[in-house]
Amino acid sequence: MTFLSLAKGDPTARQLLGNAIKARYGVRPIMLSSLLLELEIKSRGRFGLPLTRTVQARYVDTTHRRWDETEKLLRFVRSKMTESYDGGTFYWRKGDAAAEVINTPEALRGIRNQVWLEMALFLTPLTEEGVVLKSLDATTLQANPAANASEQATLYLNVDHTLKYVQADCFSLSRQAPAKLMIRPADGLRALNGFTVPVKLVYEWDGEPAVSYTVINAEADPKIPLTEFSIG
Repeated sequence: MTFLSLAKGDPTARQLLGNAIKARYGVRPIMLSSLLLELEIKSRGRFGLPLTRTVQARYVDTTHRRWDETEKLLRFVRSKMTESYDGGTFYWRKGDAAAEVINTPEALRGIRNQVWLEMALFLTPLTEEGVVLKSLDATTLQANPAANASEQATLYLNVDHTLKYVQADCFSLSRQAPAKLMIRPADGLRALNGFTVPVKLVYEWDGEPAVSYTVINAEADPKIPLTEFSIG
């Protein structure tokens, strides 16, 4: 698996990542420079009516992220929310209101870490040049995008080399404060548009109930203009 030669780190960490990539993708992993995900949660609202939350998540490299979430009761939109990070500024917008900007160092540090964490779920971004890997034990490794970077994700693997979950210190928008975030793949894998992804992604902020999203669409390396991430 020669693509691992671009990442730095101890041999055990490099081997752990290589095994995880092989367990996810086989011998033909896809290297990601951008990613589009469509996620969905179905539940029941008032009077048992169908309630659907849909998310379109977009990423470019490990530096840009946009998360558009819509909630519908039947076919009627109940709420909309957008979070976006353009590599320097974090924007937040509810409904059709003007976007708010959050630029505190604490928030930006947490948002950068969340982008890194979410891309770590797909493993191959951790093989890029400059990434530093460190093994913690026989099934756990840490990954930083660069030797001097503050971003850090911890990957926990199962004994069969599949990814158990990833975890990092991020920024919780609801709390307006740093919090630990764990993301866990669930219910196996499936191929969408030739790209192997978990059937579900389970998000769990420290001390909060887990939220399970079904991945209904995924595109590896779509063309996403960087202008879409600046919504101020």
